[in-house]
Amino acid sequence: MALDAKSGAGLDSHSGKPVKFFRANPIDVPNCSLNARVMKMPTVKTFTLYKQEKTFWVGLGATKYMADLKATSISILQIHDARHGTPFLSKYDPGSRATQNRLGSDPVLCQQCHADNVIGVLESKGVAQVLSGSKTREPWDTPIMALSEALHRVHQTIRPLPDSDGRTGTCAGCHPAHRQDGGMEGYPITPEGKNFYAKSDNRDTKGGCFAGRDVHSNPNKDKDGVGTPEHLNEIGKWMQSNVSNIGNGKGGKGLWCTNCHNQLSRELYQRDNLKNAFKQTGETIRNQSLDDIAKAIGVSRKTLEQKYLDPKVVADKNGHDTPGKSGILLTWAKDRMVPDIGVIAMKDGEPLVTKDEDGDINVVLLSANPSAKLASLQLPKEATGIAAVPYDAASHGRDYWLSPGVPHCADCHAAPFVEGQGGVAFPINQPGKYSVMRYSKGHAGLACQACHESTHGLYPVTPTVDPTTYTQATQYNPDGSHGPLLCASCHEVNQSGVPILAEALTWEGEKIKDNLDAAISWIHSNAYDLGGKNRK
Repeated sequence: MALDAKSGAGLDSHSGKPVKFFRANPIDVPNCSLNARVMKMPTVKTFTLYKQEKTFWVGLGATKYMADLKATSISILQIHDARHGTPFLSKYDPGSRATQNRLGSDPVLCQQCHADNVIGVLESKGVAQVLSGSKTREPWDTPIMALSEALHRVHQTIRPLPDSDGRTGTCAGCHPAHRQDGGMEGYPITPEGKNFYAKSDNRDTKGGCFAGRDVHSNPNKDKDGVGTPEHLNEIGKWMQSNVSNIGNGKGGKGLWCTNCHNQLSRELYQRDNLKNAFKQTGETIRNQSLDDIAKAIGVSRKTLEQKYLDPKVVADKNGHDTPGKSGILLTWAKDRMVPDIGVIAMKDGEPLVTKDEDGDINVVLLSANPSAKLASLQLPKEATGIAAVPYDAASHGRDYWLSPGVPHCADCHAAPFVEGQGGVAFPINQPGKYSVMRYSKGHAGLACQACHESTHGLYPVTPTVDPTTYTQATQYNPDGSHGPLLCASCHEVNQSGVPILAEALTWEGEKIKDNLDAAISWIHSNAYDLGGKNRK
């Protein structure tokens, strides 16, 4: 970047044009400040402290954004106190003129009670422990549910906000639903607290963190830069034909949040025991038919489609989503399948434990790959058995935010257009399983994100929602396309875009010299599958 001699403004060193940065509301700012409108709903009319809090900050000259943010915080705490018996606002004085400590007590950190893998809080407090004020949780005391589970399950149950197709609008109500340009037209929650798209389609949104932003919802993806086939497995083909309709000539609207974030991704993950992730050798059900996948996870083909592939809101008479019937709520259910974290040694039916020098109790981990052949593992002398245990045996945060609990490219795409194995970031990811994308490395040891960009912002994005990322890849692609990065970004290429040094290589029996798609397939398939480690 260069500076203009007269104005001091930042200039792009290539084009000489002014550099544009994110403004007050970047694309990943939470929507808390905007959800003050939700507090006008009939269900929360008894919780009115937020009005005084907002008036206080407005009176001090705060922006509407900050005033709404402060008011929303008070509203959340008041509702929590009323429904769960917590004392968060016991010392709060709405008439106080204090600006430094409005609560009159220590700040409230959700993870003081709720487990959250994101910040390494693996243990929740117990329900009785919190209500009694005890410092320790008794073995019989039920742990409070993980923070991610509590937030999603409660909001999805009480306020599912379905569109005309039954897809929940709650996702965009909390997760960013505004654009980089600051425009708020088509914000998904109306001033009355309803779904703006209740009579249409959530995917008609003007854009946000995901919706209408990245390649999975960009109808112009092939014109903007993709140009090669999607390489879909049977799940991906079903999604394209029944939901997305992008890339098949039908001019569709793309995927919605719940097409990726659902229980199916966990079911697929649990059944992986990969030898080479890119070639998809080993054991997996990802390369099977939908009928066989349904059979493997123990449901009918109809249930697979309705509760796992494209789950919808199943509203009761009160407009609430219905636990046990809703495939969306299955994603956050207490009794759902949680993938295994590893294989541990057992003694007399209980985990074999040791204590470290600090007195902390540790289990004996025999394999970080829970699908490892048990006969191949060597037991300690004290052990009398062996068992694979689920993630919620190790963390009250369960599998949330970890590789088993998030979507994978391999859910919908056929090999080799998949992530590599995990391992280097265990227990965030695992050997024998597909890694979460941010830790996956492919061609030449590069992170997958180096060429494809990051999750929810995968190339090519739509220019109206995310103009910064839209222009990013053009700096490297000689043809000016908007991503992913092409071979020509790093290599000298021939007229077909294939690296000259690779012209003699073959893919599926044919030379890749004149076939860019074959060349790209080759580099994905022949990446070193090292679990995220760098090649020595």
